[in-house]
Amino acid sequence: MSGFRSYCEESKIYEKDGLEFYDTTVHMEGITRPVTIYVSSDVHIAHLDLEDGLARRHFVTLRRIYFPDAPDVFDSIIDITKRDKPDYSIMLGDTADFPSDANLRQLSRFKDPCFGPYLGVFGNHDDNYPEEKATYDERLKYREKLYKFTEDDLGIYRDVTPEHFKNGKYAFRAVDLGEVIIAGGDNVRPEGRSAIKEAIEELKGLGKPIILCMHVPVSSDSLDPKINVIWKTNSRKPALSEYCDEKAVSLVLTGHVHFFANCVTQDGTPQLVFTSTENKSRELDKLDGLNKDWPCFWGGMGVVRLVPITG
Repeated sequence: MSGFRSYCEESKIYEKDGLEFYDTTVHMEGITRPVTIYVSSDVHIAHLDLEDGLARRHFVTLRRIYFPDAPDVFDSIIDITKRDKPDYSIMLGDTADFPSDANLRQLSRFKDPCFGPYLGVFGNHDDNYPEEKATYDERLKYREKLYKFTEDDLGIYRDVTPEHFKNGKYAFRAVDLGEVIIAGGDNVRPEGRSAIKEAIEELKGLGKPIILCMHVPVSSDSLDPKINVIWKTNSRKPALSEYCDEKAVSLVLTGHVHFFANCVTQDGTPQLVFTSTENKSRELDKLDGLNKDWPCFWGGMGVVRLVPITG
């Protein structure tokens, strides 16, 4: 057990440059100064190349109906981050709606030195070829390209990724921010989930709080019913115990479900769930009989403000 307690204050949601901004202060043991982290998830950019075929073009036309503001949201995330200069940035997967060189060129905007250091994790769309059945080797080759986007962009921070996870297959990264360890893993695929658990066990030896970043949320008694209502399912997400021992991490950051949530996992670990396009929180508000004036974009981003626990 890490023994580093943490708890979240109630999140504030407000408009910032046309985006919903999810602002949460997290009190955490083991840190000595405030740390600011910007977070985005599920942007679903869908860009085409001139050589893309009719099947791809038809797919993109349909997807853009679901995510019409994705280009504007992506631009705003880049611009806000470059202007505000947080200590660190995290993308929680599905930044791209499908693999393509055109989408990769958009992702290369993270390489701008003004954007600052960041970590990205894989979602279920980032390497998911939409109009054909890609082979495992084809998907792995593209994943290796995506994985490169988090290499050599750590700024002043130290890469603490265990050596045998430094590849596109497991797509696990870990960065020491000095105060806290940021660990990002692929929990969409079984081989990635087992890698997360093994890597977290090694990272515990560094004796610092760990923030675990993944695409798919961890099971939560308050979150699961909302997921089932919105997505019309009747299932529970994997428990945190599938990814690490109890209390091994101090905070979990996830996305995937397209609405924001501030909740706790079944063992009491705080979890923040983010979205950046097609915010389905509106559907939950309708169920609760609420009417809200939302900003122009159907999307947002978040800030996690880590502060020390004192006393």
